[in-house]
Amino acid sequence: MVVLLLAFAASAALAIDASLVPQNKRSVLGLYLTAREAFELVKQKKNGVFLVDVRDPGEVFTTGMPEMADANIPFRYINFHKWNNKKSTFAMDDNPDFVTAMDKYLSEKHLTRTDPVIILCSSGRRAPKAVNALASAGYSRVYAVIDGYEAWQKHKLPWSRKLDREKIYVFDAKVK
Repeated sequence: MVVLLLAFAASAALAIDASLVPQNKRSVLGLYLTAREAFELVKQKKNGVFLVDVRDPGEVFTTGMPEMADANIPFRYINFHKWNNKKSTFAMDDNPDFVTAMDKYLSEKHLTRTDPVIILCSSGRRAPKAVNALASAGYSRVYAVIDGYEAWQKHKLPWSRKLDREKIYVFDAKVK
């Protein structure tokens, strides 16, 4: 664990060898953690790292989120006004305010785009897309949790179904 923490602090080494990460879970930054590693890092560096759950608010409403998460800012959201014929379900749309909301929550914690950010989604497929969006906006140390909240719960890491209103991103009227 000490080696892992040193690697994280230096940001030069990866917690997971990128070549072992499935192609559909890779990001442009190539920084990856397991749920257990993310938990340990946030526990050790609570004020120096930002853990964000990027799942849709409906997912968070029904399943809860990590107790130590700093925020739920959806990267994509369920659009109940659009239907996806190919998948026979409601469409998922990108959150146009994702980067702006990240900046807001980061500044409230006195962090910047160069501080470590950990992205958690359901199974690890959405996280790298969120990482890529943040990297395009100038974020430089964004880690994707490759096994998602499913592994977080499997390992019985601290989880709550009781949501903190201050941590939940709420869409405004301009998002349709």
